[in-house]
Amino acid sequence: MLWFNETGQTFADARKAYEKEIRKWEPIIEKTVDLFVRMNTMQAEIVSTVLFAEKELTRSGKNKPAETDVLSYVLEWKQKLRPPLDSEKVAHTIRNLAMLKWLNVQPSPNLPVAGKFIHVAEIIKMRRHSVGAKASNKR
Repeated sequence: MLWFNETGQTFADARKAYEKEIRKWEPIIEKTVDLFVRMNTMQAEIVSTVLFAEKELTRSGKNKPAETDVLSYVLEWKQKLRPPLDSEKVAHTIRNLAMLKWLNVQPSPNLPVAGKFIHVAEIIKMRRHSVGAKASNKR
């Protein structure tokens, strides 16, 4: 199934009215879109939750929380989610986001990761590959 969304005049008016602010935030908007563009809903849920958890731990006084602190926070916060979050997927997401400098955390040697990077790193890699391929095709 293919969905098509079309914006109306309100969008054009708002874009024009807030053009300066949009331009100011454009690098952050682009970075965020680049991260989320190829994720499914569950992956986006995990990433958003991990980012929020790290911010909350930092606000509560942990200058640079450990990866395991973030994992514990996420799993406790989302404990009633059905189906429950896979702790290994959450751990991989934490590690990948830290590697990509989206998180400021201390590495935890006991983080339950199996050794390979999953979705976030692959998403960025795929995105860069597709952008590079488009650039090559234009030459």
